[in-house]
Amino acid sequence: MKKRKEKLIAIGLAAVIAAAGTACGQTESAPAEQSASSADDMETVAEQPASAAENTETSRSVGGRIIGINNWYTGVYALDILVNNASYAAETNGDTCQEYNDEANAEKLISNLENMVSSGVDGIMWMGMFENSLAVGPSIAENAKIPFALYDKISTNEEVKQRTREMEYFAGGVTCDNYEAGASMAEAAISDGCTKALLAGAEIGDPNTDARMAGFTETFENAGGKVLSVTRVSSGEANGPQQACDNMIAAYPDADCMYGSGQDYTLAALNVAAKQEAGSIRVYGTDMGPMLLEYMESGALSACCGANWTNSLYAGIMLENALDGKKMLAEDGLPAIIEDAKFISVPGSCSELYERFFVNENPYEKEEIEALLYSHNPDVELADLEEVVQAFSFEERMAAKLRAGKVTEEELKEAGVDVSAYME
Repeated sequence: MKKRKEKLIAIGLAAVIAAAGTACGQTESAPAEQSASSADDMETVAEQPASAAENTETSRSVGGRIIGINNWYTGVYALDILVNNASYAAETNGDTCQEYNDEANAEKLISNLENMVSSGVDGIMWMGMFENSLAVGPSIAENAKIPFALYDKISTNEEVKQRTREMEYFAGGVTCDNYEAGASMAEAAISDGCTKALLAGAEIGDPNTDARMAGFTETFENAGGKVLSVTRVSSGEANGPQQACDNMIAAYPDADCMYGSGQDYTLAALNVAAKQEAGSIRVYGTDMGPMLLEYMESGALSACCGANWTNSLYAGIMLENALDGKKMLAEDGLPAIIEDAKFISVPGSCSELYERFFVNENPYEKEEIEALLYSHNPDVELADLEEVVQAFSFEERMAAKLRAGKVTEEELKEAGVDVSAYME
């Protein structure tokens, strides 16, 4: 493990030296909030996409391809940043993402996938949102013979999952340990002395929310707490999350904490807490972005986890490598699905560092991404990507920024961040 990490760091350093020597003028790290490119300013599309089955020297460094990617609801930070991270992987490899807005509409989720096919994209990044859509969507890309990867949502149905992995044009998929996201917030609530919880999240059938709710509920109740009520409503429904949270507190006024499984639900819970006696209801959340970060800095948000949007970056790497002829295969010889990408929980003392290195720019340096791309590193394997995924933590990323010269040891010490374990 240590040797593999040293190899990737060495490749990254070599890329930095090469970039300096040729004065190519590339930026060091793509901003996390940079908008995905529109169809109007795309580069020329390659005439033919690289075959998913090819694995030759000439198939590397193709570039100039168009990657279709869906966004469940453009304008929502937690969703936009997933698209931005996928774009970072594509752009690092010379490709461009074309975004399709589903507008929180289940029918458009499928029709946009069909639109990607008809527009002639070279690859597809798709977030299937629901169990039923994840069962049918992949076959659309497969039948069109377009390499595709799944990001953020993976079916929990093992038969569906296996069928997808066996598809010829499947490049891989990545989601996070969403159960742990809910469980970690339950642990924080228990630690703060909470005993009666209200939960709010997206509609039933969203595999991520299902897991977060289960993680919070089981952890909270196993520790002696009681979940009084759970509400599930679409964030696309006008004022849905707020109305649901208002209704819950009206029905259960003795609740002492609320958990929102995403930004909209956490914001709704914060609005409820603001109307109650000060300190009577603690709020916990998931999908931390700039808005929730402000609430955490003020103390209104007791704890929150986020940075889970890197899963689309990892999935984007898998798709780019497949397009260039290098599928990232598991031990059974099929494209891998990674289901335990990490969340990051950030204490208030580190909020400024989180904003600098997780909001204002990508937590990964461009050279680190290049080290995971077959076009830049022909020796890259699935194990290299898995090691990066498993290592992801606030401290590990701060160590990388320290090595890149973007943060000082004094700043880290002042924030109480110990990176010594990652500087060997």
